Amino acid sequence: KRAHIEFGPTAQFVRNVGIVIECCECNKWRVLYSKSKLSPFEVSILERYLDTIQYTCGDSFEALVENVEQNESNINGDENSEHDYVGEIFKKVKVDDGLICNNPTEISYYSSGLFEEICFQCGKVPEDECDESDRPNLNEGFYYYCDECHTTVSSKKKRGKNTKFQVSKRSRK
Repeated sequence: KRAHIEFGPTAQFVRNVGIVIECCECNKWRVLYSKSKLSPFEVSILERYLDTIQYTCGDSFEALVENVEQNESNINGDENSEHDYVGEIFKKVKVDDGLICNNPTEISYYSSGLFEEICFQCGKVPEDECDESDRPNLNEGFYYYCDECHTTVSSKKKRGKNTKFQVSKRSRK
């Protein structure tokens, strides 16, 4: 399943990147992983590049690297083009290409502590007017489920005891 990640998808590897990518088909956020921490320069280039593509669950960044390299050979640009850096960054940054649109949000999305709380099943952001005390699943030790998923999902996923959600709303970019 995780043949292309090449390492376990831990919260620390999520924090090394600090970015998630949205699937253009199911609108779920998927976590990016790296064994080494990206520099602010690398994060900036990665964010700009991700804004130019349409990601779909199951895509691998290896395929994106091949596309970048093909585009590089077609561009007579300068040697310091961002495309040069994107290929190098994608050698370090991975996405779980074993996930499909039907899969829920990855546990590491929450355990990293970087991102705001979203519905575990469908990825919806909680409505602001909804008081947290009105969300029974939070108080019962489960991940957050929106009203619709709370009703339709019969086997809800329990949180680990130390799982804390980000209070400030950091951008999912």
